[in-house]
Amino acid sequence: MSSPEEHHELGPSTLKYVEICPGYRSSNETNQFAEEGTMLHSAAETGKLDGLNDEQVRCVRTVLDYVKKLDANAKEIHKEMRVEVVYREDGSSIFGTVDLVIVMDTHAFIVDYKFGYGEVDDADINIQIQAYTKGIFDKFPDLKTATAVLLIPRRDELLEAEYTREDMVDVGMR
Repeated sequence: MSSPEEHHELGPSTLKYVEICPGYRSSNETNQFAEEGTMLHSAAETGKLDGLNDEQVRCVRTVLDYVKKLDANAKEIHKEMRVEVVYREDGSSIFGTVDLVIVMDTHAFIVDYKFGYGEVDDADINIQIQAYTKGIFDKFPDLKTATAVLLIPRRDELLEAEYTREDMVDVGMR
């Protein structure tokens, strides 16, 4: 599990706001929703459901059931993977932590869990999942395609977008 000191000031989770306002900076302050999200991410990573209420257990089980379906064909499984995202030719980069990366030969599933109630941009325009996808393509040079997945259990939503390595040129230009 990532700790706050392992988060980049302008990581992928802040890119939507930076794209709107380049001067945006996260306060890094915590609140009850952020703390619950951290707890649920930890439960999804470890499979330990102790201390969760019924709704939280349902959310984590939704994630675990989805992951189980992908595990059978996985060549590699990476939970809480730190990913560097190079966004300039001079090598400037940011980094973030992807909840789950499953590599299947030349295809990968890049999964981000969203445990909140709020609306999330579709995966084909979501700058956070696009940044993670670019970072995964850079990290795994044999990948040709990827499915970017936003799993939102409280909204019963599964948002997916298919990407090719060639698509990352446009993603890098955002």
